[in-house]
Amino acid sequence: MGTSTDKGYPYPESTDDDKPRIDIEALALFVSGRPGIQAVTTAQRNELTELWAGQVIFNLTTGELQLNPTGTAGVWYSIFTSVAPLPINRGGTGLAVAPSMLVNLGSTAAASPLQASPRPGVTGVLGTANGGTGGTLPVANGGTGATTVAAARNALGLGNTAGPVPVASGGTGAANAEDARTALGITPANIGAATSGHGHALTDANITGTLPVNQGGTGATTAAGARNALGLGNTSGPVPVANGGTGAATAADARSALGVTPANIGAATSGHGHALTDANITGTLPVNQGGTGATTAAGARNALGLGNTTGDLPIANGGTGASTASDARANLGAASAGHGHSLNDANITGTLPVSQGGTGATTAAAARNAFGLGNTTGDLPVANGGTGASTASDARANLGAASASHGHSLTDANITGTLPVNQGGTGATNATAARANLDAARTAHDHDRIYDSSTRYLQITTDEDGPRLFGPPGLVYDRTYTLPANAYITNAGTFGRATSLKSAKLDVEDQEIDPLAILNIHPRTWIDRGSVQRAIAGGYDDPEKRVRAFGAVVEEVLPYAPYLVTTDADGAPDGLAYDRVAVALIPTLRALVERVCALEGTPAPEWAEAPEYDDTETWAAIAQLAEE
Repeated sequence: MGTSTDKGYPYPESTDDDKPRIDIEALALFVSGRPGIQAVTTAQRNELTELWAGQVIFNLTTGELQLNPTGTAGVWYSIFTSVAPLPINRGGTGLAVAPSMLVNLGSTAAASPLQASPRPGVTGVLGTANGGTGGTLPVANGGTGATTVAAARNALGLGNTAGPVPVASGGTGAANAEDARTALGITPANIGAATSGHGHALTDANITGTLPVNQGGTGATTAAGARNALGLGNTSGPVPVANGGTGAATAADARSALGVTPANIGAATSGHGHALTDANITGTLPVNQGGTGATTAAGARNALGLGNTTGDLPIANGGTGASTASDARANLGAASAGHGHSLNDANITGTLPVSQGGTGATTAAAARNAFGLGNTTGDLPVANGGTGASTASDARANLGAASASHGHSLTDANITGTLPVNQGGTGATNATAARANLDAARTAHDHDRIYDSSTRYLQITTDEDGPRLFGPPGLVYDRTYTLPANAYITNAGTFGRATSLKSAKLDVEDQEIDPLAILNIHPRTWIDRGSVQRAIAGGYDDPEKRVRAFGAVVEEVLPYAPYLVTTDADGAPDGLAYDRVAVALIPTLRALVERVCALEGTPAPEWAEAPEYDDTETWAAIAQLAEE
């Protein structure tokens, strides 16, 4: 869309004759994006990309109206300036002083335009020497009709002929601003103005604009603009060290950026300590901080409100007034910790209630009633939880119980069922079932299989490649997860869980990575040699079903990214850390982002600094464990 008039002014061309509304919208958007006369600086003008023949701007840097006659970048002509007189060839006089203007316009002299010499637009003169009438120019002709200041003021009706023009004649009657305001009766109240010492809240609607830097403000309405105006470098994030900041958002990072360490500022470390007898510990710890505020026992006791400053602390001050336990008890009227009482002691009164292990009664009958034992005399009936008898044999007879020493044969008809495992039996009636219930092996068993509670198992066998550990699909292979792989097998064949926590690492360092070198690694696919060999040896190989794997070759990666290569126990290349490839590509991605920002002319991101770790305490703990 877009063409131009015969004078070179661009406009949007029709997009669809049947849809004029679209053309109107297109025209509105076009006009909205092309203001008639833009006010821009020279730098902003030079960055304009949409130019057309006849385009006019106002240059804020030079104070000129400027024209681009051809629509070509860099071709601008001044029309006129707002700070200099308009030149003659553009319809002006070229100067701001009247006599000089006349000279520029072709006059023969630069004297007053009212002198006798001919001036454009002057048809007569006052001087008699040039044919004039002489005298003075009357008020009616725009003069004063006088030749002196006093006479002129009188002729113009200014009242007095010297001094300030009086109020009655349109003056102030005063020679200074203060007297003028008094003479004119000007006060804040009668002219609707605020007093000279009035103030405004910064949130007042009458306070507009921004306070410039040279008046103690920032000249901006946003934090980013304020930081730029104050020369704080970046407009977001921590203020850099070079601009008077710390370049960090935390105290620890700030100290690191400023190089602040205990050693170079003559300070102790943050975790240092002092003995209470240290010469650096001076003064006394006040009571409100857990001390006594005193340097002597007497002073401390007084400060703590303990009354006397020596001897035993009296009862009135929270003490016992004694220096031995027996004297203290005597003073306090207390019994010893191990004292006792007889149940018929006069000090023991009342009855011990049922809720505290007593009967709550003073007679046997009342006690039995309190316990809900039915009758209050005789043998306690079976219905009330008793035996209804006074002898053991009668009691067993009443309860239908055997004697305590009776026995049974295991073949006794009264002995039925099987003794469960949780009661020390097998819960079974045959050896096979018993072993199954007890999860036990046969007497002559091997250990090539590890069973769980079902028929699934792990099996250890040996094939043509050596020992082999495997299990049925339902035990391992069919149990799936969508989480990252976290298992690791050491060179010694030990299984373990992989982690990347800092607590599991020592001596963390930055890895130097060439962002372009890693891109020399070739993605490859292949057929697993071991799988093919075993399939051929076992007679079940099918070339049509061989699976191709994807990845890279260790020998091809080693020259460009050795940090991705894992090694065996002898340090020889063994495999690739595929899970670390994404981390290795971070420098490459950063370089690409910075390149794109440079090409687009936008600021590049500020990458976070890598933390530094102090493993001194961890190494010391490891050394201590080794010694133990």
